[in-house]
Amino acid sequence: MKGKTTITIICFILLLFFQSCKAQNTDFKCNTVEIINLLLPKNDSICLFKESYNIGERKKPQSLIDHYFRVYSYDIMEENDSIKNDNIAYKVFYKDIDGVISFKELNEMKTRYTSWSKSEWRQSNIKNKNVRLISITDKKFDCNTVYRISEPLYAKDEMKAIIKVHSSVNKTGGTILTILKKENGKWKIKGSIPIGTSG
Repeated sequence: MKGKTTITIICFILLLFFQSCKAQNTDFKCNTVEIINLLLPKNDSICLFKESYNIGERKKPQSLIDHYFRVYSYDIMEENDSIKNDNIAYKVFYKDIDGVISFKELNEMKTRYTSWSKSEWRQSNIKNKNVRLISITDKKFDCNTVYRISEPLYAKDEMKAIIKVHSSVNKTGGTILTILKKENGKWKIKGSIPIGTSG
């Protein structure tokens, strides 16, 4: 009798554990889908590469985190608020993301994200019916505006995230690192770091 009770308790604990993991995975996926839809224009007819940066990308997720580390390495970031606010670069590029994700959180993210895991987006992830998924292997496509978006990298509390977004209009565009924070249950774009142009 004692053995059956022990087995029942173990089974119950395992069931709770798996239910908890399933709920966390669902929440993680909901966060990612919400972020993707926040980043895509609402009304434009655009194309999104279904491949995230997992496929055909030599750089690892840590390279994104390095861009944020560079922001904190600028001398102006060590100054007091009045000096910072007199600096054009700070006001234009860094003010909105200063302290959103801390140096400590970035270090933790860099340790945790050693490789990409999300290989491609699905049409079911996209709420905007005007967004059409295409492949990076397509030789021809009739889209003037094209996006490629990485999977989000989350801080440990899953309330902050960074994501790489490349957008191109008529084959000219740029790449930014977008910084997001969850406030009152909704993801909000706090700012961005420009990391490249193309054309």
